[in-house]
Amino acid sequence: MEEKTKNEYADDGVTLGELWNVFVKNIVAIIGITLVVAVCAGVVSKLFVKTQYKASATLIINAKNLYEEPSNVNVSYDNAAITFGKNVIPVLSSMVTKTDVVSDAVNKKTSADKNIEKVNKKAIGVSYKEEELLVTITYTTLSSKKHAAATVNAIADTIVDVSLEKGTDGYDVYPFAKTISVIQRPTEEKAVAINKWKTYTIIAALVALVLSYLAFFIASRLDDTVNSKKDIEYSTGFDVIAYVQDVSVKTKGSK
Repeated sequence: MEEKTKNEYADDGVTLGELWNVFVKNIVAIIGITLVVAVCAGVVSKLFVKTQYKASATLIINAKNLYEEPSNVNVSYDNAAITFGKNVIPVLSSMVTKTDVVSDAVNKKTSADKNIEKVNKKAIGVSYKEEELLVTITYTTLSSKKHAAATVNAIADTIVDVSLEKGTDGYDVYPFAKTISVIQRPTEEKAVAINKWKTYTIIAALVALVLSYLAFFIASRLDDTVNSKKDIEYSTGFDVIAYVQDVSVKTKGSK
């Protein structure tokens, strides 16, 4: 029988069959670990992840007002109005999110309405659709739906008020003066409650599933026990025609 080198029996790589066998062999342990981690993550997340309340108001850049007498906000825009609107939307967004102009003005209203919270500009989100000249203002809080709706409405009204401010020279401070209208206001019922504890639980379960499987797979790869014909050939360097697995036979009277 010709002796072969170990290089000739070197591992050709991991097959799908080997991967599946590792999973099947350790499926109870893998599922058990995954369930334990998922339950623990769910309990911790439920206890410590706070619910967020979010409400949004929509503004429109009614740039047509700059070119003719306004009738209402639902106007057919000409090219000049659309171009103007697209140019001022980023300016409006920066005013709300990067300066304290709006937040400071809103905070002056909190004493009159207890549902209006003192806001930080970091709690205000701004998104917009240039083609429609729509700007959506979003406010997120940990208080309640009522506070979220009341505060974002105050923010929207304040943006309109601030846009009308004039400088010491008597001219408008902002290029979007007299062009902004609030077209959609949220109510308490329309505010959204968000709690991500379920998401965190699912993520934790998936991570536990993957890591537990990898641990068992690595352990199987490091196991140097001879369990197959391939293992025998690799260890001895000889071709194996047949082999018999170790069988323990307990005879009568033996201990």
